Amino acid sequence: IQRRVQGDSARFVSKTNMRHLTSVLLPFRFLTMIGHLLGIIVLYYTKVDNIKAGLMLDYTTSQYDTANSSITAALSIAVVCFVVEFIGLFGGFSIFSSAANLFYIVFHFAGCVTISWFILDVWSYYTIWYITGFFSIIPAAIEFGVILSVFCCKRKQW
Repeated sequence: IQRRVQGDSARFVSKTNMRHLTSVLLPFRFLTMIGHLLGIIVLYYTKVDNIKAGLMLDYTTSQYDTANSSITAALSIAVVCFVVEFIGLFGGFSIFSSAANLFYIVFHFAGCVTISWFILDVWSYYTIWYITGFFSIIPAAIEFGVILSVFCCKRKQW
């Protein structure tokens, strides 16, 4: 069985080629998700330098505690987003969506690189909110939308 692909030249893509694409994208998606999650975990243990980078030299303990709770909240939200994405991945909701898988690969790779930069260059602690929003919340929201489309719209998973 073949389906027609739109483009300049009319060509056909067989189901075996689509399966091959899925078999390549899924391991990359999993690896980039794990790499991004490991970056978040490493950041949790090295956050003291980033907190001090965002505070003035004569900070008080209440300022430090506020900054610590802020970065911890951002990291906790990122972990919750990963839970949603792992449910979508291992639940089979977005496994065969090549476009979604490619999107997740790009976002998690970029998130992993950005988190590494954040740790190595000792960026200020409040920057983690931008990183979490862009590289964790957006992919989790899309995954949540895919899961809802399966349950509410009765879209086929496979």
